[in-house]
Amino acid sequence: MFEAMPKAPLAEFLEKILEGLPPEQREKLIIEQVSYNRYSPTVETLEAFMCLAPVEKNQWIWGRVEKDSRMKAITESFFVSSESGKYAKPSLHECMAYYGKATENV
Repeated sequence: MFEAMPKAPLAEFLEKILEGLPPEQREKLIIEQVSYNRYSPTVETLEAFMCLAPVEKNQWIWGRVEKDSRMKAITESFFVSSESGKYAKPSLHECMAYYGKATENV
């Protein structure tokens, strides 16, 4: 996928992130931004910022796929707003489950 960037449509990246989510979970997501970024000559990312409806609950999710050509590594990370950049969740589904548990305890 990265070889085709930045020419490939970001919609394909978004579809890959959403892959495997049931329709009822997809309907709960509001996509705010999808982007391609080059942070250095060797590091490129595809990122998606989204939130669970309703927006007022502030349940944000950040999905990021990073390619480091120097290290020959591709990593995929998902974060919730309260842990952004600290503790990655293994999937978008896990982020959604985190918010489900968080709202059950309120």
